[in-house]
Amino acid sequence: MTVMYLPQPTLAAAQTRSNQQALALNCDGVRTKYWWAVTAYATPDTNGNVAAIIINTGTAFDVTTTNAKVAVPTGLTTPEQATLQTAAQVTLLLPVVVNPLAAVATVDKV
Repeated sequence: MTVMYLPQPTLAAAQTRSNQQALALNCDGVRTKYWWAVTAYATPDTNGNVAAIIINTGTAFDVTTTNAKVAVPTGLTTPEQATLQTAAQVTLLLPVVVNPLAAVATVDKV
């Protein structure tokens, strides 16, 4: 599995596009409202995008997919696929997740 990112101008735009895919796959919109995971960038990219859709290649969350209700592959358009970026391309844009347990100081008893 390779993780790819589809830049989006806003987090809402990323969620909307992910929802469009769920609807295209005839998901009920309740248990499955979004198809792809999304993430906000910590800082905008050079094009001003502040979010991305996360694509996991080789899984049901790849650029195109089918399911029991939809036999014809649906997913990212050709122009969207052309703008996919690798994790290496966006790594500095992604938020840093701090482990709160790592910040806990310990004191040894003497």
